[in-house]
Order: sequence, then structure tokens, then C-alpha cells
Amino acid sequence: MNTREVLKRISQRMNRPEKETRTLYRHSVGVITDHLANQKSFTIPQLGTFGTVERKERQGYNPHHKKKMSIPRKMVAFFKPARAFKEAVQ
Repeated sequence: MNTREVLKRISQRMNRPEKETRTLYRHSVGVITDHLANQKSFTIPQLGTFGTVERKERQGYNPHHKKKMSIPRKMVAFFKPARAFKEAVQ
């Protein structure tokens, strides 16, 4: 299922035009992205928790140059599914 199919199903369930659903989707993704960019986590009940975590600096190996290298620390996003979501998928 791609974004277009998801938006079509949502618009059918809400009995709203797809254009309105697409706008809602874009704004929702924007809010989620802004919130995560500020390193804040949040929970959507029945779905799960979105957040960020810092990966520490670590040593890696570059097989092309056959040398050890330092991989810098960075922030990454995570998603932890809610119990209800996990059970629905199983």
C-alpha cells in the first residue's frame, strides 16, 4: 500500500474529498517532523510512540580502504508500536 492508497481509504472512511485528506496528511507529517526535529517524543494511542535517540560515536571498518574509521554520533528517529497495534498485526 502506498501513500495514495492510504489517502484514498482515509477519504472514503471520513467521507471527505481526497484533496482535503491530502492536505491533512501533509500537515500531520509536518507536525510530526517538526516535533521530532526538536528531539521530543510523543505517543499516538493505539498506534505507538515516536521519538529520537542519540547514537553514540563508535568505531567502524571501511572494507574499501581497509581502515578503521570513527562514525560520529547522531540523532535518529524511532517508533515503538503500542501493544494494541502489535496484537492487531499478529
